[in-house]
Amino acid sequence: KKGSFEQTSLGTKEGEAYVVPSMTTMNLTMSYDFDLLGSDARIRFSVRNLEDERAPTADRYYGYYADAHQDYGRNFYLDFRVKMRQN
Repeated sequence: KKGSFEQTSLGTKEGEAYVVPSMTTMNLTMSYDFDLLGSDARIRFSVRNLEDERAPTADRYYGYYADAHQDYGRNFYLDFRVKMRQN
């Protein structure tokens, strides 16, 4: 979670500083460890930004404050690893 903060380069018509809202994302990871032909194996599935939260609007090149937020949307990852045993 990133808390809200004031962006000094942007203000309202009334002269107040623009407050960039906070952003909260959730991630989910599931993994399964198993034996694969005598070697230790693991498969892992992850979802980053589970709720597909968008970065709050700010006065920056990409339309959001990249130093504080990421605007990648929901991402999926699949990882498979095998740890070979030496005899």
